Formats: sequence, C-alpha cells, structure tokens
Amino acid sequence: MRGWTEDLPDRRARVDTLLDAYGATPQDRAEALRLVADRVRATLTGIERMARSGDPAARKLVADGVPDELRENYIWLTDFEI
Repeated sequence: MRGWTEDLPDRRARVDTLLDAYGATPQDRAEALRLVADRVRATLTGIERMARSGDPAARKLVADGVPDELRENYIWLTDFEI
C-alpha cells in the first residue's frame, strides 16, 4: 500500500498503458519487464546485504517489511504474461 491511500491500482492495466504509450512491441515489453524485475531484485538484495552489515536505514527498511514487498513485486513481474 506504500503511497496509495485507497485500493491498489490495477497494475496490469497501468503497465499496459505505459508500454502502449511508447508503442512497445512484444519484444520491447519483455525487455522492459525483465529490466524492471532485475532492478527490483537488485534493490531487494542490496537492502538485505546492507541490513546484515549493520546499516541502520536498511535495518529499518527490513523491520518495515520492504524486502517482503519487493519480493512479492519481483514474483509478480517475473510471472507477468505479455
């Protein structure tokens, strides 16, 4: 719910709208989603690594459940059907 005050938006429709606006081909779509998934995974692993090393900000993110949210988003992105 981070950043949303009501129900979560329809993520599929939002992704489709964004990619449609850029005239994305099926290949473009697959590449864009792969890049976003890679970025989410890198953010997730970076937060967890920094938390293990004692970084207080990263530890707060872990305590707030951010890595769990990122993991769910990563799964959603990698299961996304074009």
